[in-house]
Amino acid sequence: MNRKKVLCALIAAYIFILGSFAVFAGHNILIKNQNGISRIFETIGGLQSRFFMITTTYVPASGWSNVVTDNNWLDATLEITNHADNAGDLEFRVLNENGAIIMDSFLIPLGSTTTAPKKIPFNSGTYSLQARAVSAPANYTITVKD
Repeated sequence: MNRKKVLCALIAAYIFILGSFAVFAGHNILIKNQNGISRIFETIGGLQSRFFMITTTYVPASGWSNVVTDNNWLDATLEITNHADNAGDLEFRVLNENGAIIMDSFLIPLGSTTTAPKKIPFNSGTYSLQARAVSAPANYTITVKD
């Protein structure tokens, strides 16, 4: 009986020590799809902590274009960059999976990085970040971090 307790304590200590070291071992995983969308997952200890995505997509001035769709397991604080070589300012908004607006539109000037005005709560389902060109419809390069 005493041997079982000692063995369990040793196994628990081993798992704790390995888990502590794994937290410091971060990795990046790059995924590209057929449309050229790159998505980099930053991982810590094997868990996805956030994403970093650079995409080039056509953004109209008369309607909205999906930039990224994600299912958040943690609170999502979106940091969005409208690259300096784009055609102009961009307007963004966030919809839930039912198409309801969960974050009103906000403007990101050309060449700027902005944090979205509010967080997307954890476990709130799938959300979509959409963009609309303020003046010139064109292909825009957009970076999104969560």
